[in-house]
Formats: sequence, structure tokens, C-alpha cells
Amino acid sequence: MMINENNIEQECIKWFADLGYNINDANYSTINNPVNIDKVKQKICDLNPNINKQEVNEVIQKINDLSEDLNLFSRNRSAYKMITTGVKINRVINDEQKTEIIKLIDLDDPQNNDFEVASQLSFQGKFEKRRPDLIVYINGFPVSVIELKNPIDEFATLEKAYNQIQTYQSQIDNLFTFNVCNVLSDGTYTGVGSLTASFSRYNAWRKNEKNTQNDWQLLTLVNGLFRKDLLIDYLRYFVFFEEETPGKIIKKIAGYHQFYGVRKAVNQSLKSHMEKTGKGGVFWHTQGSGKSISMVFYVAKLRQQLQMNNPTFVVVTDRQDLDRQLFLTFKSAINFIGHVEQADSRKSLREFLNARISGGLLFTTIQKFALEQGEEKFPELNSRENIVVIADEAHRSHYGHIKKFKCDKGTYEYGSSQHMRDAMPNASFIGFTGTPIDIEDRSTKSVFGDYVDIYDINDAVQDKSTVELYYESRIVKMNLSGDLEQINDLVEEAYCDEESKHREKAKSQWSSVASVAGANDRVEKIANDITRHFSERQTELLGKAMIVAMTRENCVGLYNQLVKINPDWHNQDPNKGKIKVVMTSSADDSDILKDHKYTKRSLETIETRFKDPDDELKIVIVCDMWLTGFDVPCANTLYIDKPMQGHNLMQAIARVNRIFIDKPSGLIVDYIGIAPKLQQATKTYTNANGKGRPTIDVEEAINICIDLIDVCREKLKNVEYSKFAKEPLKIIPKVVDYLLDPSRQKDKKTFCDKVSALTKAYTLCGTDKRIDEYSTEIAFYRAIKIALTKGNKSNTLNNFEKEQIMRRLVGDAVTVKEDILSINNLSGINYDEKISILDKKFLKQVTDLLEKNIALEVLKKALENEIKYKFKNDIIMENKFSELLIETIQKMNQQTITTAQGLKEIIKIAEEIEEEQKTRKDLKLSPEEMAFYHAICQNKSAVENMEIDILVELAQKIRSKLAELVTVDWTRRDNVLASIRIKIKQLLRKYKYPPDKQQEAVDLVLKQAMVVGKGWEV
Repeated sequence: MMINENNIEQECIKWFADLGYNINDANYSTINNPVNIDKVKQKICDLNPNINKQEVNEVIQKINDLSEDLNLFSRNRSAYKMITTGVKINRVINDEQKTEIIKLIDLDDPQNNDFEVASQLSFQGKFEKRRPDLIVYINGFPVSVIELKNPIDEFATLEKAYNQIQTYQSQIDNLFTFNVCNVLSDGTYTGVGSLTASFSRYNAWRKNEKNTQNDWQLLTLVNGLFRKDLLIDYLRYFVFFEEETPGKIIKKIAGYHQFYGVRKAVNQSLKSHMEKTGKGGVFWHTQGSGKSISMVFYVAKLRQQLQMNNPTFVVVTDRQDLDRQLFLTFKSAINFIGHVEQADSRKSLREFLNARISGGLLFTTIQKFALEQGEEKFPELNSRENIVVIADEAHRSHYGHIKKFKCDKGTYEYGSSQHMRDAMPNASFIGFTGTPIDIEDRSTKSVFGDYVDIYDINDAVQDKSTVELYYESRIVKMNLSGDLEQINDLVEEAYCDEESKHREKAKSQWSSVASVAGANDRVEKIANDITRHFSERQTELLGKAMIVAMTRENCVGLYNQLVKINPDWHNQDPNKGKIKVVMTSSADDSDILKDHKYTKRSLETIETRFKDPDDELKIVIVCDMWLTGFDVPCANTLYIDKPMQGHNLMQAIARVNRIFIDKPSGLIVDYIGIAPKLQQATKTYTNANGKGRPTIDVEEAINICIDLIDVCREKLKNVEYSKFAKEPLKIIPKVVDYLLDPSRQKDKKTFCDKVSALTKAYTLCGTDKRIDEYSTEIAFYRAIKIALTKGNKSNTLNNFEKEQIMRRLVGDAVTVKEDILSINNLSGINYDEKISILDKKFLKQVTDLLEKNIALEVLKKALENEIKYKFKNDIIMENKFSELLIETIQKMNQQTITTAQGLKEIIKIAEEIEEEQKTRKDLKLSPEEMAFYHAICQNKSAVENMEIDILVELAQKIRSKLAELVTVDWTRRDNVLASIRIKIKQLLRKYKYPPDKQQEAVDLVLKQAMVVGKGWEV
């Protein structure tokens, strides 16, 4: 059986039926309101037995009132609140007015709701009818749209499915008022995204609740999300809205790893609470995979569990900047999780815990759990058992419950972690981390318990939640006395607890390393290398960079050297300049640091600028700030000149692993020698049952490039192109023609796919001299791919390829301009859409081409342009001739006709177009009148029984009368559309149009009017 889109749809419907969904096979029927109001009324009565008819109508009116909000995202937010919290109505009981909550969905008992899947429902859009593949309903509310594509059609991409969803959102936006999520799938690959998500944010759904996966992701998704209890849980706890700026709403929904991981974490927390173990476990999701958002979902779900009796949450970090970032994340979700507070001092922390009877969410740093003067033990502040402590980045600072001997005092003391437990002796603790914390002698189980969920580097890269990281060594040596690793270990140990008195010893050794690292000649070498490296990298991959130095002084020293080399980078104004130093400051800072001292507001300005991909600020130099909890998706390069290890190293390199448009990967450039620590991290990940490596060596990118070049060579082995470096403009058309042959469709696709992969690999190692010998050849292959894909809607270049290839086709020998890369310009033919393709001069140019496959492409594109140009307002003729062209192309692809025959058929279509234009002139009709003539002539009985002159006159009347009726925004105004329908019917009756087809004619004429009448509005 041939696999097609319909097969997938029918299989999907069966899967929903197996889950107990009602199936509504509408058989292409058209409905006006996407919300099934009759079903909504029925379920309101079922779920609210005491409601009366008047109150039902009041609720329905509030639902209908949502449509008054023209902003779909705002409307969706209001609708989400309705279905999750109910609708408020006023009810008078015993002469007293009370507010009642009317449930629209039973969130406590999923089986008490009505679940339905509708297939091929058709809706009248703003311009024409639209028919999504599948719609999932709960109690009459459409909560998900599923758009399907054929898995074996190389041009039926998920991106096209996404574009269709966007069209639906624009033209039948009421379908999305109550939307929870959308699904794109070709069966094998499936993406789930929110109403506001870009295509890159549609994430795979690879696993189900039991952590198993099916070859067909769509089946995994249906069973793993749309099972009734799971869908209700998802709707209730895994959706929230942010408003970054007034009016800009971002809807965030959980990925599968967040959904299942949080459910496990909540179950473990409930178990910990009931068994009084205090161990909520460790939630390990690699950096960049949305761990902070998972924490929001965790709080939202756990706080609603009856067993917890309105718990209090305390979110603990060990850095102020991380505390701020997390606080802002939760604050943005305040409507989802409630009020949040931040402890700004030790005193405010104690006051919060002392006074809190129930509820509440507090952010604090662990250092605020410090003893006051005269205290030997931290006082108990709250003994409740429903306090949940969320330790973000649960690593060294949370092992302070171990007593240590203090030589300088001759006493035994605990760290802040134990003080925290003394303050809340019956609390439950859960650790959220981006790295495994079972390192050396650190016992994860003794602190938090077992891992509750693991989502590691390999998972994140495979799901495209993060990009791969590549490592490049560019070490600049130092003359250092002592073991750098040993000093590094000492510093790590000393700084893990703010109260440690060993800091001074660590500082002295650290400062000696920093002094050597900051020597002028070394800094000059690094600055020159960064200038060259970053400039070259920008030609391949636009983005931003972070530089990590050892100390604040070293940051400033490197800054001074960089702006000495690049004076135009510098500007003292926080709002200007290409490079900034971001660091903490104090009143007693030396003069060398004071020029980089910023107010809180100025730092926020710099942060905003750095996150803006279009801002001129391209590089920031940091020491400690911005290395944790700081997301800049457009950053793709991290230069490291600071010894780091373990958790801190993993946090730092994750600054460049975020997804951003078509960013293929992030790059770590090492100036100090962090490779051994990366290797150790690899071992740690393996021992912790994780998969994947923190980084991949650039050496591998070079090998990947060479392997891909071999594949490209293999695909072109039967065409002579050895002179590509010296004569590119002669060779490129020859190779393009070779790959355009219909018998080589698979080779063409493979070649284009491999060149895309080669382009991405090359962006990682293009600055390496070892790849220089291949640069011209790579540029040649990239030019071929552009020529094959440019202007072809079925196979367009993605944003990354368009931007990057055109910035630099590497290699001086191949300097191909963008316009040369089009098929027309490869052929040497300039086609004007106003000239018929039957023009003798143009046809001679085409048929004389030696490269017949290019000739065919030129003619095909010319015909596509001609159809659009001559029938831009005539949907009947545009569809007719487009279908003829598609049919011809398919016959060539299936090799049922030759290239020469294909050329003849395309010319024949062009002759038919010419004949159609002649007919219009003979009938003395304008293009608009001819469009209506074609609409009413679709009825064969009308053509057979009516005189041509009568049909011509009717077409002219329809055009003139409809032009009189339209007003501003008429396609959206039901009253105007109704008047137009009536006028069309009157005209058809007047001219005795066959009554059996009148309704179809009315629909078709109105559809045509919506295209023709765009310029009629007054």
C-alpha cells in the first residue's frame, strides 16, 4: 500500500479511538463556529447540576465575548483561565448575592469529560475555506490542531505543516481561542508547540510515560500526551503565559522531558512527605533544556496536591545573579503559580519563615542561612512538614551538613547547608541540577535521595532542545610555578561556602596564577587571536561571544588590549559599543576597575543589548557573573581563559548551547587548558548513567567535513568538474544540469542534504588552517546547492543557509554573486514576467541551451511566473494551469516522459494560456470580469443551456454590483458578506441560472470576489 497523508490520518484516528475518544468524521462538512456550543452547554449542565438555563446562557455569553478581543494570544490566555479555573457567575441565595464558579472541564476526574477527535472539518476563513487535518476537542472546546504530512514526500516538510498552522491562526483564529498545543507530524517525526511558538520551538515528543519510544513519534505522542488523564494533567499544570513587554505574550508549554520529569518529581515529593524522609530526589536535566521552567511546572503541580495542604516553597541558590534570574523567571509566571517573594537579607529570610503558616514561595541564597553574632546553632524557624526546599544547581554548597574542624578557632562548625536544615528540620529537599552531582566522595543519596529523572546532553541534542558544543584548543602558555589543577581545586573548595576562612589562602595562590595569566605579552597574544578568530567566525556564523577571564583585573586588561587593536569597539556609554566588561563592583575598587563600574540599571541595559541579536554589542568579558542562569540564545562562542572544573565548567560552557533560529552548534575556545576537566566531566556523565559528552573536539568537525566532501564527490563522479576552481561560472551550470535530471532526484536530494551538513560542520572549523585546502571546493558545492534550491518553493534554503552562504563563499577562486546562483542567471537568460514564454526570442534561447535540464527548469519557472502574473485574480484558471504544470513535473520525476517531452508539454500549457487570453479579448471582458465568467461557467449545465452573451453579461453585472457593495474590512463583516450573497443569488435568478447549481455558484463567486475585490475597499 502506498503511504500517504490520508493513511497516516486514518491510523492516527484509530489510535485516538483506542484511547476512548469519540470520532467525528465530518466528511469534509463545513461549520461556522469551531467551538461546539451544544456540547459545551451539555457538559456545563453535567458538571454543574445546580445551574439553571439563564446561568448557562450567561456562561455561554462570556465564552462568546472572548471573540471581542482581536488579539488571539490575549484571547487564548483568557480562555485558558476559563477552562482551568472556571467561569464566575453571580447567584442570589437567600437574598444574598454570592459568586459561584462554573466548571467547564472536570480537572479532577478526566473520565468525566467528553473527548473527541474531528477529521477534516472545514471552516470559512477570511478569504477561503480552511480544513485542518485533525482537531482534538474536550467538552466541545478545540484544544489541539494536528497537521499531517506524507512521510515519503520529500517536499511535504514539517515546516510546511507549521506554515499551514500559521495560516489557520491568521484566517480562522477562533479555532485557536481554547488551544492548548499544536502538533506537526509526518508520522515518523512529530513536533509539539504552543500558539506563540516559532517553528524551531516545535519540539519532538520521543518518549512516553514509561520512557519508551516508537519508531512513529506520532504514536508515541498520541499515547504519551493525549491519553485522557495525561492531557488533563498537561492542560492543568504544564501551560503558562508570560508577558515580556506590554502586549507581547509568550505562551510556554512543557516538552515531553519536562512533563514526565515533573510528574515523577511530584510523585517522589509526595512520597517523601508521607514517609517523612525529607528526600525529594534529584532532577537532573542538562543545561539549556528548560530546567527553570520545569521548576515552575513542579511548583504549580505540587502546590495543588491535597496531601501537601498548601505547602511553602523555598528556592535556594548559591549565587545572587542566579537567584535574580530564577526569581524573574518565576515572577513572569505569577498568574500561574501565585505571589513570589525574594529575601533581600538574613533578617527578611528569618521573618518569612517565622511568620509563614502555610503557602508562599520565597527565593534566597544559601549564604543567608548564616549564624548571627553569638549564635552557636541556627535557630529553628519553622517546623512544619509541608515545607519544600528547592535547591537549584544542587552541588557542593549543599553538602555543608558535614561538620568540619576549624583550625584557626579550634572548634567544629557546620556550613550554611546544615543551618538551613536546622531552620526547617522537617522540610523536604529536592535538587534541580544541570549536571550530575555524584562526584568523587559526594553522596547524592545522603543529601537529596536518588535521581528522579535524567535528561542528559545526548537527549537534549537529539531533541534539538540544545545544540552540540564543539571544543577548540588554542592554549597560550604561561610560566607558572606550581600545579594549576591543584590550585584550581583549592579555590573550588574554598569558595563553595561564603563563610569559609580558607578563602584568603586560596586568594593568594589564585592571584599569583591570575598575575601570570594577565601578563601583557600573553594578553596581547590572546587579544590578537580573539580578534582574528571572532572576525573569521562572524563570516561563517553571525552571533555573539563571551570571554571568561580569571579575575576582574584580567577582564579589564584583556578589554584594554582588544580595544587597542579595535578602537571602534569601545564606547563608555552603556547604550553603545561592541564590547563590555560585566563584573561585580564595590566602593573601594581600584582605578583600573572603575571605568567598568555600572549601576544596576546600566547593567540591565547591557544585558538587554547583549540578548538582542541585532544590537551592535557582540562581546562581553566576564569573570563570574553571567556564567550561570543567563540565557543568550544568539551567543555561539565562548572563549575561556580561566581554570574551571565540574559544575562551574559545565555551567559556563552551557552559555552557548541554546537553540537560536538555525544556529547549528556552539564553540568552546580554550586558552588555558580545560581539556582534562572536560574529559573528567565526560567520565562523570558516564558514571552517572548519563549519555553524551559535554563537547565534541573540532578535530571531529574537520573529519566530518572531509567525510561529507567524499560523499559530494561520489555523487558527482560521473560529471566532469575538475576545473571548478578556475572556471566556476562554466562548470556550475554543467553540474546543476546533471543533478536536475529527473533520473537523479535521489542523488540531488542527497547532495543537497550533505552540503547542508557540510556547511554546518564548516562553520565550526573554518578558522582552522587544516581545512583551508578544501575551502574552495566547499564553496563550489555550496554554490551548486543554492542554484538547485533558490526560488524553488518546494525546497527553499533555510534562514541559516541563506544568511551564511551569501556572507562568504569561502575561497578566493569561487566568488559567485547571489544573482548568479539562480537558475535563470546560470542559463544566461533574463526572463521578464510580462513577456510570454512563447516569445520566439525567449523560446529560442531556452531550446538552444546545451543543458536541457536547466532549460526545463527555466521554462518551468517562467510558466509558474506567467500563471501567477496573468491569473493573479482568477483562482479557477490559476488552479487549472498550476495543476497541469504539477502533473507534467510529476510525470518527469516518475520518468514516464523524457526531458524533451516535458519541454513540449510545458510549451503546450503555455499555448493554452495564450488561447485563454485570446478568448478573454474576444469576449471583451476585463481580467476581473473574466474571473467571474470562469466562476459561473464551472457549472456544465449553465454552459450548455445559457447563451455565451448572457453569461458574459452576467459576469459583468456581478463584477459591477459587488464592487458597489464592498466596504472597508468587508471580508470580516458578516453583514456585508450576507448582503453580497443575497445580491449574487438575485442576479443568478434574474439571468435564469440553473437552480440546481446556484448554491455552488454563489460560494464560488464569493470566493472569487474575496480575491478580486482586495482593491475595491473604500
